[in-house]
Amino acid sequence: MRILIAGALGLFVLGLGCPAIAFANPPQIPELVKALTAEDKAVRLKAVKELGNLGTAAKTAIPALLAVMKEDKEKEVRAHAARALAQIGPAAVPHLAQALTADDPFVRYQTVLALAAIGPEAREAVPALHKALKDVQGKTRAQAAFTLGEIGSEAQAAVPALIEALKDNDPDVCVQVVSALVKIGRTAVAPVTEALRNDKPAVRYWAAFILTALGTDAAEAVPALREALKDKQARVRATAAAALGEMGVRAEDAVPFLIEALKDSDQEVQAHAAHALTQLGPRAVKSLSAELTDRRSGLRHSALFVLGQMGADAKAAVPALNAALLDKDLTLCKTAALALGQMGPDTREAIPTLTALLKHSDSDVRIGAALALARIQPNDPAALDRLYQELARVPYLKPTPGLLAQLDVRRQAEIQRYLDLFVYATSFRFGDGLKQESHAVLAQLGADAIPALVRTLNKLYADPKGKEPVAEVMPVLGGAVLQERTFFFV
Repeated sequence: MRILIAGALGLFVLGLGCPAIAFANPPQIPELVKALTAEDKAVRLKAVKELGNLGTAAKTAIPALLAVMKEDKEKEVRAHAARALAQIGPAAVPHLAQALTADDPFVRYQTVLALAAIGPEAREAVPALHKALKDVQGKTRAQAAFTLGEIGSEAQAAVPALIEALKDNDPDVCVQVVSALVKIGRTAVAPVTEALRNDKPAVRYWAAFILTALGTDAAEAVPALREALKDKQARVRATAAAALGEMGVRAEDAVPFLIEALKDSDQEVQAHAAHALTQLGPRAVKSLSAELTDRRSGLRHSALFVLGQMGADAKAAVPALNAALLDKDLTLCKTAALALGQMGPDTREAIPTLTALLKHSDSDVRIGAALALARIQPNDPAALDRLYQELARVPYLKPTPGLLAQLDVRRQAEIQRYLDLFVYATSFRFGDGLKQESHAVLAQLGADAIPALVRTLNKLYADPKGKEPVAEVMPVLGGAVLQERTFFFV
């Protein structure tokens, strides 16, 4: 995975495709340079644009264009002069680098814009851009970081200065610094990894974020990221877990550390650790299965959740999951059933145990078993029938005749999603819940599903202190929409 980052300032690279305003008889460059000092703004602007459109052929006009950028009384003309210098290209870079020391903040900002437009060929300006990262004007600092990113790997000498800029109080600057370090790539990995030990929490967080974006290119950072799972700041721990999930096979040694992170006091850390383990897939199954079979472990529910999220990749855990179906802990039992269902037909050896659970006294366990059987045997109408029967027996769900009429084999996928929602809500809950998925389920099942779903969610998640429910649902044109609030499992 690669994370794409866009600054909140709307920073941009200068557009170079502006149309030329041609003179009747194209004048020579000296005549255009002379026109730069004309009284008439329109004449000056035409001359600037014409010189820019000549590109590298107009390099002898660089000093005159620099003067216009610094001194013309009209900002529009000055901005177009910067654009013309960018169009001339590398020959203008040394002059633009010097312009970064100008007293006028407008000149400095236009200069970094021009250098960004030149891109990798502006590498000679990297030392000057170091200093621009400390400019008094936030947008200039942000654009300087953006420009270093546009220069790319050729800007590796700026990495220490960019890491120092992660301490900037302006979030837009930090976003552009992060983007630049990601674009610089592999050569930034070692110093960014070292930044995981910085005394500033914000720097440690951004360092972990950058390593997440770099993914397998930053695999050498795995040992440091393992240590970062113990950081004092929850968001650093969470982002370190996310980064480990992006490292692929090189992160296999981090599996025990990620499993331990499932016990973290912060829910976001738990969620990122679970997702990372899911991404690592089969490499984490053996360790998660061991947690599942250890009755002294406090991670059995979490291990079940992760194994279920892995789906068929966790089929080696089926024996352990089958055993968990018989556990006295009913939450563990029904979560094991849900996990087996998520793995699909590869878990057929669990069918006898799941079938026996259809006679269990707990309705949630029966629904979990019925759902699992329907997924393991997707072509068995009897499995789907059992699902309908269990759904109809839930006292506070009470599906309407209109809803039941829709529960045929052709809509099996929609019904499974609906029951996924219900079983997940009434069993082990982890992290951020329904969100847009709830809307999708409602829209597909139609308006008949709304009363039952409202009753279920309100019963489960209404505030115990009597506050309004966590969400409201309303029918629209035979479907459903959710209001802006979303469901969160806690």
